[in-house]
Amino acid sequence: VEKGDTDKAIAAVKDARLVAPDDVNLILTEANLQIKLGNKDEFAVLMSEAIALDPNNASLYFNLGVINAEQGDVEKAKEYYNKCIELDPTYADAYINLGSAILEDDKGLVEEMNKSLSDFKKYDEIKARQVELYKQVIPLYEKAYDLRPDDIDTVRTLMSLYENTGM
Repeated sequence: VEKGDTDKAIAAVKDARLVAPDDVNLILTEANLQIKLGNKDEFAVLMSEAIALDPNNASLYFNLGVINAEQGDVEKAKEYYNKCIELDPTYADAYINLGSAILEDDKGLVEEMNKSLSDFKKYDEIKARQVELYKQVIPLYEKAYDLRPDDIDTVRTLMSLYENTGM
């Protein structure tokens, strides 16, 4: 890989996996090579294989959540983030990413609000749904803040959520 020959690197890892097919580290090495090459589907297959071998590894679920979110499958990403949190309740990034995945619904609400600027009643109804969405994710960001109080991005997100909910 360092010499720029990723094809040979993948071939070497595949050869090593023939010798040790249940070695999770080899699977992760191949998965990392695949993701660097932009092969997200192959990455997901390899990560699923790693999970089958090491089902209590929270990082594996987190990484699958990230890939699913990037591929637009937000619901599946949420499942993986929740599983990560179940396995490791101190995994701050899982709370942040779960909150972010839930907030994907906010984009549609903002679009609806922008289309309803002249219909105050409808605008207020949509705004109320937006506030409820924000209140749903606040506990996730608060937990992330408890775990990493120096993370300025989490602080900013919480400040914005508090402001928009009137808290």
